[in-house]
Amino acid sequence: MKFSSGISTMIRIDFVDKEELFADEDKTTIAKVVKLGLSAREMWSHEDIQPILAKIKGKLLIKQRSCCFYCQRALLELTREDWQIDHIVSINEDDRHVFTSANLVLSCKWCNRNKSGERIINRIPSSNKYSLSSSNYKIVHPRLDRYSDHIEIIGGFYVGRKGKGKKTKEVCNLDRIALDFLTGLETDDKEFFHASMSLLMSNNPKSLIVFLRNYDKENANI
Repeated sequence: MKFSSGISTMIRIDFVDKEELFADEDKTTIAKVVKLGLSAREMWSHEDIQPILAKIKGKLLIKQRSCCFYCQRALLELTREDWQIDHIVSINEDDRHVFTSANLVLSCKWCNRNKSGERIINRIPSSNKYSLSSSNYKIVHPRLDRYSDHIEIIGGFYVGRKGKGKKTKEVCNLDRIALDFLTGLETDDKEFFHASMSLLMSNNPKSLIVFLRNYDKENANI
């Protein structure tokens, strides 16, 4: 467990525009790396790509005003290392769009970590063309959807208005922020989170205190 990084009470970034992130010289470098026959992850971590990613992260920090699209928190205290370039459709799900601008967005490390490994796309296209159909995505797509059409933020609580909003809330574990706000603790353990929220909303909130104490004791012995 770790201490809070704040809550959001409003939608700050309704969508991210479709501007191309990579300059021509970046694309030339990327083409050279692609020809090396590396895996998608190896290409993403290649030393020649790192300066490009640093530049892209800087662009997104300005474009998104240091705000994570998924949780909508303006985390001004985060270091550049804590901000991550998220592949909306992950490399594990479809590794053909590692360097596709439409597939990249700025995310805080917590949302990115929770979202990692989740299936986002309904149908993977047979062609190499990136799907620009909003209906083909299970979550709110930062470049194809408006956040406010799918999610409301009320006093730090996230309310999924439609299927996409509910799925985004689930995938990114956004209710963890309400737990953080109400208890002063934040966790990436989804099982711990769901158990805590269930107890917090019960008619016997004292049970949450007992649960947290036992949890701390168990982890102290690990």
